[in-house]
Amino acid sequence: MALGSTTPNPRSDPPESSELNAARGTLREALSGLRNFAELMHSLRVGSKALISVLPDVAAGCAPMREAIGVLLSAVERRGQAEAACLALRDYFTPRLALLDRELAAADEKPLAAKSRLALEQVITRLSLELDTARSLLDLLVDAVSDQPLRVELWELLQQSFAGPPSGGSWKREHIAGSLSFAATDAEVELNPRTATALLALGVELVAQGGKDPPHVLVDRDDQGRYRVSIQRCKERQGEELQLIARGVIEPTLLCVQAVARISGVSLSWHQDSASVSLTFPERAPAPARKPDDPS
Repeated sequence: MALGSTTPNPRSDPPESSELNAARGTLREALSGLRNFAELMHSLRVGSKALISVLPDVAAGCAPMREAIGVLLSAVERRGQAEAACLALRDYFTPRLALLDRELAAADEKPLAAKSRLALEQVITRLSLELDTARSLLDLLVDAVSDQPLRVELWELLQQSFAGPPSGGSWKREHIAGSLSFAATDAEVELNPRTATALLALGVELVAQGGKDPPHVLVDRDDQGRYRVSIQRCKERQGEELQLIARGVIEPTLLCVQAVARISGVSLSWHQDSASVSLTFPERAPAPARKPDDPS
């Protein structure tokens, strides 16, 4: 991946970076604990008494989780251009956190018999996955308002992100297979690589959702010569194989993707009827001229 000098950008001054890093760590830790609790409940070797003994610790993580979510959403909202996405995430987090509080409180008040244990396991497993999926979208919004844009070669970014076999993970998420081709192999844009990868991956997921035909990713230029990534369903495989593990599509996903694209200066078009998406990147600023005595 070709990375050069950064370009001045209003996003380059991270909002309260230390506070945000702390909030992100708190949220990840709390959700990791919730996930571990779900796995303990699933294990037949772990008795009900052992589960009841860790319930207070799991419940104690709910308040810091809620506070961390509030800190992160407020920071993104202050930067502008993502109000609808933040509202959608709040509306998604709120009822699930309330349900989590109720379920943990109820479990702590009565014996954890086989039937109630199974019911609690199903709820905790679902909530931990849904909350973690929403956390990844919130992380993406924070990255979009905080990270410096870099010179990125789209060809290498896509190759490294999607062309190889998918990596493993603790969640049993869906694997998405598709294809990838390039009509413009020299595409170089200014965007943070992590943000770009997430935008492209979620674009593929939005297109693949609910369709039988696999998604195809094409990198080309639009009528104005700007680099573009088009994603649409295609009956026949074209170009190189594309594989990725789905991040998960939930109600706020599209609004978050649109907000991240807007913040990053990327023009995103989503066509609901044809389930296709295109991302058009702004003209890349010219590289700074080297001084005659610059050895590089």
